[in-house]
This record gives sequence, structure tokens and C-alpha cells, in this order.
Amino acid sequence: MAGGSEVIIRSRGTSQIILILGALTTFAPFATDMYRSSFPSIAHRLGCSVGQVQMQMQMQMSLSAFFLGLALGQLFYGPLIDRYGRRVPFLCGVLLFASSSLALLLVHDIGSFVALRLVQAVGGCAGMLVSRAIIQDLFEPREAARALHNTLRIRCWARYAPVAYWRVLPC
Repeated sequence: MAGGSEVIIRSRGTSQIILILGALTTFAPFATDMYRSSFPSIAHRLGCSVGQVQMQMQMQMSLSAFFLGLALGQLFYGPLIDRYGRRVPFLCGVLLFASSSLALLLVHDIGSFVALRLVQAVGGCAGMLVSRAIIQDLFEPREAARALHNTLRIRCWARYAPVAYWRVLPC
């Protein structure tokens, strides 16, 4: 790439940039992994059907809506990131993700829960796409592949952070 991007990488340090970009990609994995184990309690709180099969189907619908939101978010953010830069779409996505996450605490029915999970995924998708776009901007193709690999490693290991945190807490 241009000499200006090489100056950015050298001045801030590659490992710090990769760590930050890797952290940006963790929104969506946290939003799926953190709530899957609590399907029964969420279903009970939302008043889902009593039958086990029906309850599981209704909760799995929220997971499907989330993945649909991730797909739609990629179609939505791609052109916005190219047109308006990285910062504004990312901040809008984080705001959308955070506000929908807070709204999920207030819902009382499964329909609203599923709809908000879709909105949450669209917001969470911003971090994944912006980090990839920044990697393309800053690195040569060979280094970009290495940087993407490292961000994926961070995203994979970040899934275990809640478990590690739970194991460290005093009982």
C-alpha cells in the first residue's frame, strides 16, 4: 500500500492494532454464545409455550433472526463504509447494538425478542466489517492475511472470556 499506511502501522505497533481490531469482531460471537445456554430461562420469562419442542423452536427462531441480521448487516454496512468512511458507520453500529441490547432487557414477548435480536445483529455486524476494511487499508496483501488470521484467533479466544472470568470470581 501507500507509504502513509506503513507509517501508521509502525507508529502504533502492529500488535496493538490487531488486538483492537480483533476486539471489534467479538460483538456478534458474544451476542450468540452468551445467551444460548439460557434459552430455557429466557423462554420462561417471555412466556413461551410450555411444550419443550415448541419452546426450543421459538428460541431457535431468535438465533436464526440474529444470523439473518448478520447477513443483512453485511449488505447494509459494506456500501456505507465505502462511502462514508470507517468511523461513522462503526459508531452507528455500536449504538444500534448497545441500544437493542438494552431494549432486550425490557421485552415481554417472544416476537419483540426475535425482532430486537435481528436489529442487534445488524448493529453487531459493523465491528466485523469495519475491522476487515481497516485491515485492507493498512496492510499489504500478505500481511493482511496474517492480520485477519490473528483477528479471528482473538475472536475465537474471546468466546472463553466469560468462562475464565466466572472461574476467577470468588464464590
